[in-house]
Amino acid sequence: MWAGGVLGVDCPEVFAFARHVWGRAASRVDELLIASLGAWRPPLHAAVLVTLWLASKLEGSRRGVAGAGRLCAATGLSGWGVTSVEIHILQAVDFSPYRGW
Repeated sequence: MWAGGVLGVDCPEVFAFARHVWGRAASRVDELLIASLGAWRPPLHAAVLVTLWLASKLEGSRRGVAGAGRLCAATGLSGWGVTSVEIHILQAVDFSPYRGW
């Protein structure tokens, strides 16, 4: 998975949890919002990267989570933009990423 390579994620549980979160959030993601934050990747690609980053922070090895700088470089978003997309994803799942997991 290209996103895992970008963030250095290789844990199957993280990918499974990211798929779960993305499955719940995908239909509610606002592509125009993400584009307006300056992402140079297509907005949905940036959202998938942020979702994987969120999942790695919740399910991955605490010391193995890529820093925000790596995500900023991969998406073209600022640190503020990454945080905004992360909150947007959480909002899309009603701030309950584990619901249904």
